[in-house]
Amino acid sequence: MNKVQASIDIGNNLTVLLEKLATQIGVTADKIFPWYVKQAIVEGWIFIVFWLIGTILSVVLLVISFKRVKFTNGDPNKWFAGCLTGGILAFIYLIALMASISFISGLINPEYAAMTRLIKQLSQLKP
Repeated sequence: MNKVQASIDIGNNLTVLLEKLATQIGVTADKIFPWYVKQAIVEGWIFIVFWLIGTILSVVLLVISFKRVKFTNGDPNKWFAGCLTGGILAFIYLIALMASISFISGLINPEYAAMTRLIKQLSQLKP
């Protein structure tokens, strides 16, 4: 079964949708945007902390895996396992680095991150 995706122009209905969202959560519309800005900042810092922890753990695991490898007269299977471990950790690190762009941009420009998230959520509401 194929699903049809449709988008709506929320430009004319933005105020109506914002008021509807505010009513649903029991606040006024002027309270919502600052929450989104604070959330973008919090998510950015949380991601940086987890990214740093992951980077440190990856480096430690990489050093441990290469210390097990004897490059001079070691077993080729250990050398392969060390290189494979290093390659996997480098791949995970690169994925985390690519994913960090949206979270880091939320720290640099939290108003933009808040607005894009708010518009995305408002577009899912029915006018």
